Amino acid sequence: MHSPNKIRLAALALLLAASVVFAISCGGSKANVRKEETGPVPAAVEVTTAAAITREVPGFFEATGSLAGDQQTDAERYSELTDPRRQG
Repeated sequence: MHSPNKIRLAALALLLAASVVFAISCGGSKANVRKEETGPVPAAVEVTTAAAITREVPGFFEATGSLAGDQQTDAERYSELTDPRRQG
């Protein structure tokens, strides 16, 4: 079996390694630091407005015609097409 001193030393080494990894990851790049931009201010965009118009819109529409298909096709399963017993 392992001695208690070796187990304690391994746990301490693991804790130290985890602490180092955590410290390195927190003190990384300063890429997220905001910088004040002192460049020229962009010109304002002119916008015009108009009065809203109220109208009644029907909730349905009328159409003439049919939803029936105007073409037809015959379909067979692929296994029926490749079955050697069905080939004449």
